[in-house]
Amino acid sequence: MVKLNEDLKIWNKNASLYDKYLKQDQDIYQKLINEPSIFKLLGNLKGKKVLDAGCGTGVFSHRLKLKRAKAMGVDGAPNLIKLAEKNYPEIKFEIADLTKKLPFENSSFDMVVCKMVLPHLPTVEKTFTEFYRILNRKGILLISLPHPVLTFYFYLKNKWQEKKEFSWTGMEGYFKKVKIKASMGKDETFFPLIGWYRPLKFYLNKITAAGFLLEKIDEPELTREFKKKFPDYYKRKKEIPLTLNLKFLKL
Repeated sequence: MVKLNEDLKIWNKNASLYDKYLKQDQDIYQKLINEPSIFKLLGNLKGKKVLDAGCGTGVFSHRLKLKRAKAMGVDGAPNLIKLAEKNYPEIKFEIADLTKKLPFENSSFDMVVCKMVLPHLPTVEKTFTEFYRILNRKGILLISLPHPVLTFYFYLKNKWQEKKEFSWTGMEGYFKKVKIKASMGKDETFFPLIGWYRPLKFYLNKITAAGFLLEKIDEPELTREFKKKFPDYYKRKKEIPLTLNLKFLKL
């Protein structure tokens, strides 16, 4: 039996709440803004072997398959994998801790997508070297993160600096790696989480040290179409960097 770390225990315990949250279509930003950015960076997925690393209940694995990718998913929380298998029985899922050696041969995949997962891993050094090992030559690694600026302000400072001056009050501590308290869902689907805030240079340096080349980045912005459907959400977050998507190539 896989030994679960502190974060995985929380996800495992609340797997059904997370599944309910997604099925209520509450994660509108991911579906309408962030995932289109990811698919644009990935390019043609037809016939590509793609690993959804940190697949949760399998929602994004399913969307990869709809793009005609040969998708499979892994997650370290057994209860999430059970739900993924139930939700999408046509896709293969496995239990695997992303902080440890992955259960795949060298050069097994054309692409690895790790979406909104890294801040929930207590360590990531092994993660990146394993992604490199299991990717084919010139394979693509797509990392999608909560934007470090958003994470820093929302979870650590819980404010946005509104007064324009040259003092940068509130930015102290940006370079520190800090364990944070977070949450998922709302109302009846709410549950607390933990995570680890890390500055942008931490991720870039660790990933490139594993052998990857950064090819392209995107900071998805809310669109006019999104504004029409969700005007309140748009008004509150139109100028806030919500996610950061990074496309790397295996050298």
